[in-house]
Amino acid sequence: MNPPDDHHAAIAQVTASIPGMQGEGPLFQAPWQTRIFSLIVAMVQNRTFPWAAFQGRLADMITAMEQKELAQSADTVESRYFDCWLEAAEDTLIDQGLLTEQDVNNKIKSLGRLIAQTRHEQTVRHKNLAAD
Repeated sequence: MNPPDDHHAAIAQVTASIPGMQGEGPLFQAPWQTRIFSLIVAMVQNRTFPWAAFQGRLADMITAMEQKELAQSADTVESRYFDCWLEAAEDTLIDQGLLTEQDVNNKIKSLGRLIAQTRHEQTVRHKNLAAD
């Protein structure tokens, strides 16, 4: 397999590991899932860190999530699968010295402010449209 085709194997491996996923339907349910998957695959391909550095964390996150949500449906577990990817990515990037916890917290706060601002602007726009 040549390097440009490596992502096909990664996608097949991920698809096979998602509980209840029988190869039908989209692998990604939201754009952020595609981005976190692509980020990790690109960083591994660029040798930023080895796959094993991420894979072990991901396996631990999935196991913990499955145990916590054992009584939940397969759909619930599947919907949380990429949450595990995100958490494992954060931990891996911090452990590899590429991010700090403060970087992550600052970004979360920044996004929270942007969301609040957007909601406010949408409310104002809606009120202005309703008044016209």
